[in-house]
This record gives sequence, C-alpha cells and structure tokens, in this order.
Amino acid sequence: MNSSVAKARRSRSFLLVETLEGRRLMSGWTTVDTDANSYELTGMAADKAGSVYAVGADNSNNANLRQESGGVWSTALTIADGGVTEFNSVATDSAGDVFIAGSVQGNTSGIATIWERHSGQSGLIVVDSLASAEYKSITTDAAGDVFATGTQTITTTSRGKATTTQYGIVRKLTAANGSFVASTSSLGTSVALTDITVIVTGTATGAYAVGTSSSNYWNVFKSSNGGGSWSLVDQFRYDPGYGSSACAVTGDAAGNIYVGGLGQTAVATGYSRTGKPIYATRNHWIVRKSFGGNSGSWSVNDDYLPSGDSEASPLAMGADLGGSIYVVGYAGTSLNATHAIIRTNAGGSWSPTSDDYAGPAGTAFAYNAFTVDSTGTLYAGGDDMANAVPPTFVRSMPGAAPATILTSSPFSQTAIALNATSNLVADVIGN
Repeated sequence: MNSSVAKARRSRSFLLVETLEGRRLMSGWTTVDTDANSYELTGMAADKAGSVYAVGADNSNNANLRQESGGVWSTALTIADGGVTEFNSVATDSAGDVFIAGSVQGNTSGIATIWERHSGQSGLIVVDSLASAEYKSITTDAAGDVFATGTQTITTTSRGKATTTQYGIVRKLTAANGSFVASTSSLGTSVALTDITVIVTGTATGAYAVGTSSSNYWNVFKSSNGGGSWSLVDQFRYDPGYGSSACAVTGDAAGNIYVGGLGQTAVATGYSRTGKPIYATRNHWIVRKSFGGNSGSWSVNDDYLPSGDSEASPLAMGADLGGSIYVVGYAGTSLNATHAIIRTNAGGSWSPTSDDYAGPAGTAFAYNAFTVDSTGTLYAGGDDMANAVPPTFVRSMPGAAPATILTSSPFSQTAIALNATSNLVADVIGN
C-alpha cells in the first residue's frame, strides 16, 4: 500500500446560509489526538466500555489500530508488512470484540479479509477471507452477525476469451457455535459498495448498503430479511450529464435513513474568444433522506458547496445518542487544497458547519470517519488526503446524552440511539 495507491482507493472524488445555531456549533470541536507516526486514518468505532478505535496506516505503510482509553491514545497493534495488509474499516459488537475489514495483497489480486480481536486480547485472528476482493466497510448487528461491503472481481472464460467483471458485494458472517458461517450477496455488475448500516428495529428496519454503479449512479440497496436478498431502493444522479456517488449511510431512531455522497455538475466560468461558454465541474456535498428507507421515498435533504470552493463531499456519517445526524468529509478548491468539514441537523435543520478544520498551507485535510462513545462524546478522524503525510488527527466534542442506559446492542462505527419508543439504531461508517 504505497501512498499514491492508499489515497487513490478512496472515493473523493450547496447552498450556504449562516445561522446562529451554526456559529454556536462551530465552537465545540477540539483536537484530542494527533499521531505523527501515521499518515492515514480510514475508520473509527467505539465499544460499550467507552474505548474508541481508529484504523489506518503508519508512515511505513503498515496497517495499524489505534485505541483511546481514559483519554489516552496509543497504537494498539501494527501489521509490519510494508503495506501488504490494508485496514479500511472497524466495528465492535456487544461483547466488546473488535472487527476490522480490509484486504491483503495476494500473488495476482487482493484478498478481502476480516480480522477479529476478542475482548481482553491484544492480537488479531482472521475470521474471513475472499479472493479477488476488497472490503471497504464493516458493521455488526444485535445478533452478533457481521456485515462487510466492497467489491469482488470475477474472471470467466468462454471460447478461450477471458472476461473480467466487477461486482458489488455484501459479505455476511453469521455467528454459529462460537465461529462464523460466511455467505456472499452480489448486488450487480460495475457496482462499488462503500458503506453499510443495519437498523435493528422500527419503521426502517433492515440492512442498507450504498455505493456507485457504472461510475455515474448513486445507489442504495436494502435488505429486509437479514441480508438474504437485496433490492435497489434509490438510484440518483444529481445532474444527468455528470456522475454521482453515494459514500456513507446512517439512520436515526425516528425511522429516517440518510445517505451522503457527492453530486457533480458544471457551471460556466467564462467565455472563449468566440463567445462560447467555458465550463468547470463542481462537486456538491449531498445528503438524501428517506422515512422508512423504501423505494420512492427519497429526496435531497442537504445540498452544500461553500462559496469559493469547487468541491465538497461527505465521506462518513452517523447519529449521536439523541438521534441527531452528523456528516463528515471535506470541501475545497481542489483535491489538493481542502479543509475538513462536519455538518449536522442537530439544530433542527442542517447547520452551515459544525466544524471547519483547515490544516497548514499546502495541506488537504479531510474527515474520513466518525463515531460516538457510550457517554455520547462525538469523535471525527481524518488526515491530509492528498499529500499522504502525517499526522492523522482526531477531534472531539460533547454530544447528546443517551436517553436511557444501553446494555444489549452493539456499538458499531457510529452510535446507538434510543428514541421515546425505545427503537434502537445500530450504525456503521464507511470510507
């Protein structure tokens, strides 16, 4: 995993109204960790004991897991193979076990891999591997099952001619007698899946996987039977002439599903000598929302591009313990000049920014991950996405307190939220 490959594997590629609520929210985020030995942070999760985890890569391209406990961050483990192993996403379950999704480079192609670290242990064990594939996101459900999304490449031969096809996949590990039974669902050709969440009760009960098809369409898939079968519930294109991509998905306890991604369009920036308009692309930060998560119920809920910037995109999202949605990503004039952005609907509508975090001149800061711990504290993590240089950073802010004590369901990469009718949401963030 050299630095150029590590950065290329991410999908990075609005209408701004400043409010009092937005200005108030901007003041709350503070930096709680910077790691000068790491250049990449790709995923975060929290467990029921209050520990927070982040995965990524160190300055030698080694996959690493960092852990916060009692306010102190440290590197919990490193796979010292110079980039053969790649960590993309992390989740936890109700037993306190940690699951990491990523890949290992094989002789001819990658091997998608899921590792588990049992509660109280320091090492990792491989619990799943899938040839010619890569996992991008992972989550767990209340039953202890594990779901991962990504892509798999299948090569078939007919009359001596080989054809290679990419499929978007969901891999499910069903807990059984102390181990896991794996199954794979293919969600279509030319599909790349980037994130998954599982809603365990309420109006929007189901599993949701999001991504892009044919490099143009924003896709949302839903399974209402525990991953046994999937249906396309939303296909979106911001501008018919340009591509859109879904990057992240989450839900709240009221039965709403939110999907974040980018929508590309073009604007006239000038005219040629002959009077013809000159167009430049613009990438908009888009959040779409559905009550219930079913087909025909989706609409754009947030459309954001800061004045003076040419692109913005969410990369991760989640709910706090009060049910408010937080979306993290970046905005900037180019992919080489960005600032890390957090937006939230905590004030009743989308604030302009909950956090706008810019690095030193020449950097391209972006938030790639979000999670919430058992006390309601919010965490967002990121890096310099264009330059692939240290440090990685984690910023934090006090969030909504839980409505009641949560004891029986897993903490995944974002949060568990409980509403007045005790509907539970278990969620995960992707990269």
